[in-house]
Amino acid sequence: RWKRVTGVQTCALPIWPTVTAALRYDGTWPSLALDFSTWTDRSWAVQDDRWLPFWRREWRIGLQASLPLPLRDRSFGIEAGWAVTFHQANPRPDPSEPASSPPRWPRDSPEGRVTLGFHHDETASFAHSVGTARGHREGLVATIRHPLQRSDGGLAWSLWGYLDGFLPMPWPGDQVLSVQGSGAVAGGDPDRRSRYSLGGTPEQNPWSALWLRQPWTGRWLRGYPDTWWVGDAMTLWTLSYQVPLWSIHRGTGTFPLAARRIWATLFSDLGSAWRIGDRPEPGACLGVEIALSFHLLQWFDGSLRLGYGRGFGPRGGNTFYWLIGP
Repeated sequence: RWKRVTGVQTCALPIWPTVTAALRYDGTWPSLALDFSTWTDRSWAVQDDRWLPFWRREWRIGLQASLPLPLRDRSFGIEAGWAVTFHQANPRPDPSEPASSPPRWPRDSPEGRVTLGFHHDETASFAHSVGTARGHREGLVATIRHPLQRSDGGLAWSLWGYLDGFLPMPWPGDQVLSVQGSGAVAGGDPDRRSRYSLGGTPEQNPWSALWLRQPWTGRWLRGYPDTWWVGDAMTLWTLSYQVPLWSIHRGTGTFPLAARRIWATLFSDLGSAWRIGDRPEPGACLGVEIALSFHLLQWFDGSLRLGYGRGFGPRGGNTFYWLIGP
């Protein structure tokens, strides 16, 4: 009934360690979890109409309760939690010049976060499919960030939701058409609220992903510079068509490594991030991805993903990437 999870990873230069530790107890209804984590996160300051990115270390300790409600062909889940977060500011960048006002930095004082979420999953996969092949799933998570002292400013809130749908094609080949969408909006204290950014390729250490068994599971807007869009609200939609190419299911015979399937994915991304009150300026991308799923060391199932995306518009360009995914 007790489960313990720990992990440490870092970059070579600069040394920015990420540490996670969690203790989970499944002997109650709902399940309870106590977690601690520290990481380096990108934050944003505002100066006139410009965003100034900088890095700061986050320390978090939290208590969470989750209540899964599995049924025969679908599942529901409710989660609630409260956490305390401490911010450790790294050296901040020099303000941009010329400017009519000094930068407005986010608050560095400790804060509490109350989270309430709801999730529904009605998806299914088949023996010959390479992933989710049918159904839909959706969820909504609300967060309230509050000061621990009244003199440290006001409340901030955020809403984040997602909606994914998968449709198997009626012809042979186990091909799947999918639409995946997500959106978020934040409000309240402007020095405490969340910021969202889109653009660029996610940073992943492949060795840490394999050792810690943490494949990349997110989505991003491909074909544009890093953090090209920043704002208090965001939306991102991905239309993809998945085509299985080869079912291998063979190992090396000596080293515990086995290849499973190869498939291709044609995709289109559409999304933007913007300030509340401004008009969104969306970006769009078309691309293709080749993936190889594998089983490594009897403990990790993942996939090697190689992709190319072409962004449209004046800031669009060519993006090549490779990741360790699920």
